[in-house]
Parts: sequence; structure tokens; C-alpha cells
Amino acid sequence: MSRRSMRIPADDRLAPPSREDQLAGVPLFDPAAWPERPQVTPAEHRRLPLGDSLEERYGRWRTTEHGQAVYHQIRAIALGRYRSGAAVVRVKAIVEDELRKRKVSVNNSYLSPIARELCDEYPELLSVIELRERPGNHGEVA
Repeated sequence: MSRRSMRIPADDRLAPPSREDQLAGVPLFDPAAWPERPQVTPAEHRRLPLGDSLEERYGRWRTTEHGQAVYHQIRAIALGRYRSGAAVVRVKAIVEDELRKRKVSVNNSYLSPIARELCDEYPELLSVIELRERPGNHGEVA
């Protein structure tokens, strides 16, 4: 028997179900079927255990030999610029201009914590290093 003789006539084939039939009874787009989202205040949201915070990652990096060496280099350059009368000292500029020449890399996320640590260690740098407002502090520079 050849393959041609085994073919099923087009009239007897089952048509695939329509999309409407396939989705009948499935509440995909019915908001009433969605789970209720718990109400979380902004303070609670900040305390949720979502993994490592930037401060934790930065703290671990600072304890490494590389982190200590990079921080000391940035500190020396920032203090040198301050003492030479620079009106503004930007940590990002130090990293881009000076450290990249030396093939030293720094996670971009650590620039703000580095600037804060410099200002904590040397309060006179507050006059030349601009600190961004931290999210959630509502106008306070921390």
C-alpha cells in the first residue's frame, strides 16, 4: 500500500481547537484571579532581604588588598587636588583620568561610597566633593 492511499481525506481530519476554545476557562486576563499583593510600607520594603546591599558589597571590597590599594590611591590624589586649590574634586574623574592610566579598575557603583568615606575621613573635603542624596533619605545627604 502506498502513502497516497493511506492519506485521510481533508473532511475527516480534526481541526485544531481555536484560541478561544484553548483559553476557555483560563483566567489569564482576569484581575480577580491574580494573587493579592501584600501591602508593604516603604520602610518595610527597604528592610526586605533582597540580597547584598551596595554597602555590604563595598565593605567586602574595601577589606580586600585591591580595595585598600585603590582607596589609598584615590585618597592621595583627592587630597593632592584639594591641597593644590581645586574647586571641585570628583572621584569619577580621578578613576577615569588617573587610575585607568595605571590599568586599575573600580566598580562604578563604589564611587559614591568612596566619596562618602573620603568625606568621613577628611571632613575638609566636603567643601570640594559633592555627595548625592541617598535614595530614601528625603533630602538628607548621608
